[in-house]
Amino acid sequence: SEVLLGDLEVPDDVRTATAAAALAMNLSIVEVQEALFFRQAMTPEEKSQIARHPQAAVDRLTAAGVDDAVLLQAVLEHHEAHDGKGYPRKLAGDAIGLPARVISVADKFCATVSERAYRTAVPCSIALRKLLTDAGPTMDTQVAARLARAVGIYPPGTVVRLKNGETAMAVKRTLDPQAPV
Repeated sequence: SEVLLGDLEVPDDVRTATAAAALAMNLSIVEVQEALFFRQAMTPEEKSQIARHPQAAVDRLTAAGVDDAVLLQAVLEHHEAHDGKGYPRKLAGDAIGLPARVISVADKFCATVSERAYRTAVPCSIALRKLLTDAGPTMDTQVAARLARAVGIYPPGTVVRLKNGETAMAVKRTLDPQAPV
């Protein structure tokens, strides 16, 4: 989220609030997330908790004294979908705040590149391609494209196989996302 917001030239106060929202968005479902790491299927109660978690997280943050409107709105809206089929309020398109749209795209990307008990992690280049092809109805396609550009197909730390067969690690982004240092 922070890399993407920097690329979008968002003011520092919004960037800070969005970064905090990205860290706090799943505050109310940490236990469920930990349980789901080891399995794919959810119980009916877990599905209900997932559906309620944006509002539950906002409630917890508010009770703890958090009053930053950008942060709270981003937490509340981070599962809204560009096509209006998200939750909890079924917002669509630009009715969803930019911080929530950014968090949503970053969250999907991070989930794809993270290993789960039921699947291996997907390489960054494949995850970005999947993100861009799947962006259509659920994600803001412009935000997804900006993430691909900001992160690059081979972000620093990515292990790659060179054309000559050698193994290397990307250490720096360049203007050409296909050609890192």
